[in-house]
Amino acid sequence: MFTFSFKVQRVIGRYLLCMLSVLGLNSCGDSPVQWPTSKLETPQALSASMGPASEPGSSLEARARVIVKFRVRPEARDDAPSRAAWASRRLGAKINHGRALGAMTQSMHAHGIAAERLIRGLQALPEIEWAVEDRRHRIRAMPNDPLFLAGRTATTGANTTTNANAVGQWFLGTPNAITPVAIDALRAWDREKGKPDIVVAVLDSGVVLDHPDLAGKLKPGYDFVSDFDSAADGTRRDADPNDPGDATAAGECDPWEPAQKSSWHGTQVAGLIGAATDNGIGVASAGRNVSILPVRVLGKCGGYDSDIIAGMMWAGGLSSDVGIGRARAYPNLYPARVINLSLGTQGNCSRAYLDVIGQLSQNGVTVVAAAGNDTGFGVATPANCPGVIAVAGLRHIGTKVGYSNIGPEVSLAAPAGNCVNLTGPCLYPLVTTTNAGRNTPTTNTYSDGENASVGTSFAAPLVAATAALMIAANQDLSPADIKSILKRTARPFPRTGAELDVSACKEPSSTEQLECYCTTSTCGAGFLNTFEAVSLAADLAATQTSYRTNIDIYNAETNRLQMAKVDVGELSYFNVSVSVDQVIALGEQSAVVDRATRYDVVSGLLQIAEVMVGRTRYRNVTVTVKEVLQVGVP
Repeated sequence: MFTFSFKVQRVIGRYLLCMLSVLGLNSCGDSPVQWPTSKLETPQALSASMGPASEPGSSLEARARVIVKFRVRPEARDDAPSRAAWASRRLGAKINHGRALGAMTQSMHAHGIAAERLIRGLQALPEIEWAVEDRRHRIRAMPNDPLFLAGRTATTGANTTTNANAVGQWFLGTPNAITPVAIDALRAWDREKGKPDIVVAVLDSGVVLDHPDLAGKLKPGYDFVSDFDSAADGTRRDADPNDPGDATAAGECDPWEPAQKSSWHGTQVAGLIGAATDNGIGVASAGRNVSILPVRVLGKCGGYDSDIIAGMMWAGGLSSDVGIGRARAYPNLYPARVINLSLGTQGNCSRAYLDVIGQLSQNGVTVVAAAGNDTGFGVATPANCPGVIAVAGLRHIGTKVGYSNIGPEVSLAAPAGNCVNLTGPCLYPLVTTTNAGRNTPTTNTYSDGENASVGTSFAAPLVAATAALMIAANQDLSPADIKSILKRTARPFPRTGAELDVSACKEPSSTEQLECYCTTSTCGAGFLNTFEAVSLAADLAATQTSYRTNIDIYNAETNRLQMAKVDVGELSYFNVSVSVDQVIALGEQSAVVDRATRYDVVSGLLQIAEVMVGRTRYRNVTVTVKEVLQVGVP
């Protein structure tokens, strides 16, 4: 096995690739590469490379509008019409000029081309410093869901009642002095409202399927609870993920546990992620237009790892094996891009979870999990597994809420709900969908100040919904990209604002920790900023170049190169392993590039002139790129 790596740097609007040896030496030197005459000088026509023209009813705008700043004057005649005509010739598409915004800046527009594709073509031209979308701005309207604002009436189906305990969905709004941890979903929706084909799987107690704020948002799910007594629905595994209720009698689960009424936990989680929004009833959701895949893995007294893992594999499209006995296959027609796990237990991450999370990540599925509610102990599992986005809980002012677990495994924190007062209605719950039944489903309703939704179980769905919005804005994002962007855009934790006796959070131990000031080693990179995360995801879709996957050595015997990527700071490194089926030469082997490599932004091909492996020379190595490059800290 021979290993070498590429280093990618942004150079005057393009990406420069240099070869690094295993010793870290730059074989291209530190000076810029002299670019050969190539397609970078004569980009492939937009009409051929930038995708089809818009069809009636397509998602592409009828007219792509961009703002362009030129680095140099492309022609002797220098005005907006002549620059647009020059761009049309270079890109092989009709580009119309707009108004000049400065000496070297102007707007342009073109029909039948997506704005992000037009931007990529323009940015490939060395004469252009930058190109961005000319976005339309509108008056920001509040969703008309009555419980979005405080003190409103709650409408469910034909029933409308005034709810004095309605506190409003403060956590979705714009941060302010009273609720600085609000996630700013309202502004995020100006960038992306979500798409129905982006599916978030809710692995939980099931969902009350006929709730009017959820009924039109649910994909066909499955019930993976295999224990008959725990299932509480008269069956074991089946294709009905409806929540029958999980009420228990005193001592039914553990001798010390009191009787518990049904939690409707999965229904609450589903509402935070994907309740129908702007439909004139009930609540809004962070994910607005995304879809929910209900996967029941918890029953009375919880659920087993085996059921949860089976549900994860099915939800992510990894397996159709669902049944017990003969009826085993039930294909998931709507694989999730995001899985929410508002569940957990104390303990280390097991090999079983490591394996399934690794498979899901390789298949582009992002896993979000709640850190747990054990009053400041270590992060619960599976949230503590590598590859999971673990979410801690915050009070409305930004301090750790007393019940939330903490630790270095936490990726970031989000509002989890807190009541402030010891008597009277809860002041800062996370208002969402629920049911009024004590044991079995009865009236569909919403949580409020008297029936409060609080816990890291409800912080995690806000992150899962944000991840779904990010994917809707940029479907090339990998789970690692999503985690990196969420951490990179997180707001810093406050250091003031709490009571006088509140101190900084300490590393978890066997001693409880209640409210404390979060640090990056205990509560993650910061607290969720949905607007900035979605904005960065959308901007990357429009401006970043691409990176991987297969490298084929065309005139090598049976050899093959495989590429992977790791982000470090502002650089990105391609780790390329050369696997050789036959011994080429004795002794230590290395791989070098004899001539400068280049990335063709327009055609999407990385071309390597010559590669030496041992004593054998390989020519015409081509990399086909498929995913968006994320430049940032992993």
